[in-house]
Amino acid sequence: SSKSPQVEEVDKEYDFINFATVLKKTKGALDTLEALAIVKKQYPDVKLNLSGSIEGSGIEKKDFDEMIEKYGLQDNVSFTPYHKTQKDLFQHIKKARFAVLPVYFDVIPGTLRQAMYYELPVVTYATYGTPTINKDKERILIAERGNVEQLAEKMLQLLNNPMKAEELRNKAKE
Repeated sequence: SSKSPQVEEVDKEYDFINFATVLKKTKGALDTLEALAIVKKQYPDVKLNLSGSIEGSGIEKKDFDEMIEKYGLQDNVSFTPYHKTQKDLFQHIKKARFAVLPVYFDVIPGTLRQAMYYELPVVTYATYGTPTINKDKERILIAERGNVEQLAEKMLQLLNNPMKAEELRNKAKE
């Protein structure tokens, strides 16, 4: 939107980012970790940044740590605390090549629109509103809600097909 702050281009540090004010289960943070474990089988060095507060998420830091340990993702996952300003957050998401935002309930999540505005190809779950984004052309990759294997497949599509990722980047900005 016209209110979105201008941010600078920065070097990419992460393949994927999952961001929210609070990293709740309904924002797909744990699903993203599980999907990353599948992606890691093909891309051992894949990087994910989880950006947001764990405080008040209903998920303990130890739950994240146990899952990271279980899937051997210690070298693949980093956490960034909640950003104090929107501009700081938007500057931060530009460090990622792609956004993975498997939300469960939002009609069309604000994070999804923000990622599209800043030209990050997006992988998300089908919610009530997300399929309408692709009504006339594919702009985002949509997995069935709760289907972690399909989420991982969509993430792999972006990694395996740079032309497709570029196409989505261009269509998202529209």
